[in-house]
Amino acid sequence: MLGRGRFSTVVQEGEEAVKIIDIDDQCAPHNYRAELAALKALGEHPNITEMLRTETTRGFEPQCRIYMHLYPLTLDHVLFDASKATYPPGSGWRNRLNPDRIGSIARQLAEALAFVHSQNIIHRDIKPENILFKTTDSEPMLADFGIAWVPGFGEDPKVCDVGTAEYRAPELLQGKVYTNAIDVWAYGCVVAKLCSTNSEALFTPYRSDIALWDQQQGNLKESVSSLRVFSENVARILCLDPALRPTASTAAEFQW
Repeated sequence: MLGRGRFSTVVQEGEEAVKIIDIDDQCAPHNYRAELAALKALGEHPNITEMLRTETTRGFEPQCRIYMHLYPLTLDHVLFDASKATYPPGSGWRNRLNPDRIGSIARQLAEALAFVHSQNIIHRDIKPENILFKTTDSEPMLADFGIAWVPGFGEDPKVCDVGTAEYRAPELLQGKVYTNAIDVWAYGCVVAKLCSTNSEALFTPYRSDIALWDQQQGNLKESVSSLRVFSENVARILCLDPALRPTASTAAEFQW
């Protein structure tokens, strides 16, 4: 098994990955029809996972099976592969990802996200687990549109209970109306993790959303201080005001 979500499982079949969705168990923001529509609209981008074909079965336990190319590694695997033990032994690990590699991943992810937004789609769950690789040296692939907001699927009125805690934008934490800027915030958190000298988690979820946000700010400011250009980019992306946050297209043009 490659992965498991609340209403789906991803398994390997030969050289393909298959996402198996339990149709009857789904509830907002999960919508397999919206996911299929998103994948159909986004399939031609070189940094977005491509839907090869689908199968839908009816009966006692109806399922939708989405077949995709196999990308067995996540961004966390790539970071771990690039990490080295610190001195003295046992004191932790340090990220040794090459700055050129960091910049390449950051730029390609921004380009993929910009394409998503150009189709009026909001991913809503940008995180390392949804950034896939074929090998540790290959190109990043944005994956998992299981809770994406897609135009035309009005049963999901942009609920705020989306995303993964550590990567949720302030407007989500505050229960406000949001735009695709929430994806840009989460992308900024991912880039901060890419740049961090500490390969361990930048954030640990607290019981309080406010405490979590305070912790995010402190850890993110410290995490990328050794890479000045990247640090400036992350600071621009993680703007508290979503209206002033750069778009994904703008972030793709940053100096990485």
